Amino acid sequence: RAPNADAAAGSSTDPTVTAAQPQTGIQKAVEDIQYAKESVSSMFRGLYSRLSSSINGEEDGEMKRLHIKTPVSRVMILEKGLPQSSKGLLLAINTPTRRKNTKQQEKYLREVAGVLDRRHKGRYMVWNLSDVSYDTKIFEDQVIQFQSPGLPSPPLQSIHQICKSIDSWLNADPQNVVLLHCGSGKGRTHLILASLLYYTKQAESMASAFKTLGIDCSEKNILNTVLVPTQRRYLRIFQEYLDGSATGKLSTPIVPLRLMIRKLTCHGIPFYHAKMSDPQSCRPYVQVFQESKLIQTSVGSKKKNEVTAEDLKVYDSKNQVMEFILNQNVKGDILIRMRHFQSIHKRITMFRCGFYTSFIGISMHEENSDRFGELKLRLPFKVDLEKSELDIASTSDKFSEDFKVEILFGEATEDDCDDRKQIDSKILDTNTTNEKMKIENEDQASKEEDIEALESRLHQVLDSIDTSDDEYSSTRHTSKKHNSTAVGDDFLGGDDDGEKLIAALRAELEED
Repeated sequence: RAPNADAAAGSSTDPTVTAAQPQTGIQKAVEDIQYAKESVSSMFRGLYSRLSSSINGEEDGEMKRLHIKTPVSRVMILEKGLPQSSKGLLLAINTPTRRKNTKQQEKYLREVAGVLDRRHKGRYMVWNLSDVSYDTKIFEDQVIQFQSPGLPSPPLQSIHQICKSIDSWLNADPQNVVLLHCGSGKGRTHLILASLLYYTKQAESMASAFKTLGIDCSEKNILNTVLVPTQRRYLRIFQEYLDGSATGKLSTPIVPLRLMIRKLTCHGIPFYHAKMSDPQSCRPYVQVFQESKLIQTSVGSKKKNEVTAEDLKVYDSKNQVMEFILNQNVKGDILIRMRHFQSIHKRITMFRCGFYTSFIGISMHEENSDRFGELKLRLPFKVDLEKSELDIASTSDKFSEDFKVEILFGEATEDDCDDRKQIDSKILDTNTTNEKMKIENEDQASKEEDIEALESRLHQVLDSIDTSDDEYSSTRHTSKKHNSTAVGDDFLGGDDDGEKLIAALRAELEED
């Protein structure tokens, strides 16, 4: 009404203003339809917005529930790793507990795959760094597995291959994403993340890589919960490995240096109660692994089950050092492990340390690092590892703070290797010859037994045929007279023919 009133008022004062035309029914209907259209569109936009927020919120909540985290752009991790048993272990033996644990893992991985399919269908790839194999069909066979059983860190070449493959996948398409996981969600996962940041030049150093990941390297307690000393050492090795090339991305693998571990000496005795009267005592032995394979033990046996208490010496508080002569040639990725023999069914790992022979001087601490190239002119040489540089021991109260391990290295000569090969070859040839002789003797004895049995049987037949009994002679004579076929004559042809048959059979058997 107001516009009409204003129009009327205006017309009384200004004759030039034309009066508004009355609105027709059609025009009013068009305006009502337009208004209804805008109202409905606004309502649907609001519903879509609320629905999208709800879906994204649910997805974010689902990722949070499944512990899927994105610490680096387009790279996701399983922050808690794979579901573990009640004891916090990824069981490897086929037991009811292990089978139950496997079902939990499969259920969890299917839920993770569901989130990836909804968000990145056909655009994701999974890198499995754990030692657990699972059905890759869960992720549509988009799984690359790098296993390094028993090793705290993947081998140096594997770290390089993993970083290279992830980088290639991300560069192939801007929409591609990565899911990276290990067993625990800590050690290997963060080692590869930091290595990837340095490999792709997103970080200037490993320290800055961890800063990007939200880990403060100055806080040793925090860093120790994420990486063990061997893993930190391998990060330093990988950095030095990449710095050896102009591009930082080596195209050819490094040639591992051959060395000999002459001796391992421990300064200090840990508390493992090998003696009831002395808690500072242990019954240790040392194992050397090369590329995940056990190649030497300090008791001369390569199988842990062959080690017995009688083979080992007990060290107690009266001792100052524990010394082990190894004289073992090594090259490439090496892991040294010391174990305590508690019982025939139980061995406890006391400490372990891993390294790469071409970078043997590199410690996990940057200020202590040293290229092997600067050391190789001073062979033999030793490397000292403090408690903080040893896996397990670094966080164990069974070791005193001044405990340290000294490893003496020397040059591995080709002559030593050739001598060992010749000795092994001679032993193998001797064993092979003895085995062949044993088999031939057994075959000969078997043949002679067969011949003797056959001779005995044939002689029984001859005796039954060639008898002096009158009835047998009469029967034989009658048979000839009636042109009947005599079994003895036709089959053996007389005594001489029987002996000839025996000789022929003997010759045939001996020939066979």
